[in-house]
Amino acid sequence: YRPVRFETDNLLELEAFREHWGGPPPIARISIRLVPDANARALALQSGDVDMVFGLPPETVKGLPADIERAVVPSTRVHLVLLNTTRPPFNEPRVREATALAVDRAALNRAVLDGLGAVVTNAFPPSAPFEIVPAQDTDAARARQLLDEAGWRVGPDGVRVKDGKRLAFTLYSYPGRAELTPMAVVIQSQLKALGYDIQVQQVQDITKQLRGGDFDASMYSINTLPTGDPLYLLGYSLSRSGGLNYGGYSNPQMEAVVEQLRFELDPNRRAQLAKQAQEIIKADVPNVYLVAAPLVFAYKKGKVKGFIPNPNDLYFIDSSISVE
Repeated sequence: YRPVRFETDNLLELEAFREHWGGPPPIARISIRLVPDANARALALQSGDVDMVFGLPPETVKGLPADIERAVVPSTRVHLVLLNTTRPPFNEPRVREATALAVDRAALNRAVLDGLGAVVTNAFPPSAPFEIVPAQDTDAARARQLLDEAGWRVGPDGVRVKDGKRLAFTLYSYPGRAELTPMAVVIQSQLKALGYDIQVQQVQDITKQLRGGDFDASMYSINTLPTGDPLYLLGYSLSRSGGLNYGGYSNPQMEAVVEQLRFELDPNRRAQLAKQAQEIIKADVPNVYLVAAPLVFAYKKGKVKGFIPNPNDLYFIDSSISVE
């Protein structure tokens, strides 16, 4: 398909490209509308104003009638807790690991995403086209042990203390991804049981907060595999010079892997380097990776044919989709 009309923040119209190498696609014209409100999108689908909607939250999906087909797939977008590794308490690897172990990701997925996402313990989601190295899953006993070993002792009010400082910090979030703040609240509750004192604060512009470096931890979300290749995430978020390395993470081993990925052409070797990077992440815990966000599509039964959701939300329309 090729674009024939575009209105910023409103409309994109496509028409079938008859000269495509695979032959002309089955739909003559496609109109893509931007409707920010999820309830409005759902109502437009039910009324027949649109044939398909994208990006519905789980609570909206529950209320759809029986004549609406749902297609759900865990995406390549990973929600995480971004840690500032340059200052206490997360400059200490044992505290980072304990925090990763303290989070119950399966409960988080059920509570906030209605179980539609997928648990992620390392930097990449299950849909990655290379081997995934499992990292810290839920182990509260081990988390307590690590905090004890690091000198964080439980005080009389239940909050851990070390050198006169409480294990207390603000967990920032933002409204751009509606599920992140509810996730932050669940994490606040989960970590309280281990002696953390966390305040959740939502800010409108999270990028401004992070770029200034004035944070200890923040909810964040990133499409880890926009091209299907590991270099984007590793170079952008875990390399010293990465534009999304807001937490100041620095590890010479990771730098070496990223540098090799910049020049390595062999796909098998690139997969090996991706595994090596995940081993470093497992050992060093630069961030707390949580869940792969679900992609939720809905459409009228019998109307849309041949639609197969891609885990990467950059890929949506192809020549397999048809309408009746």
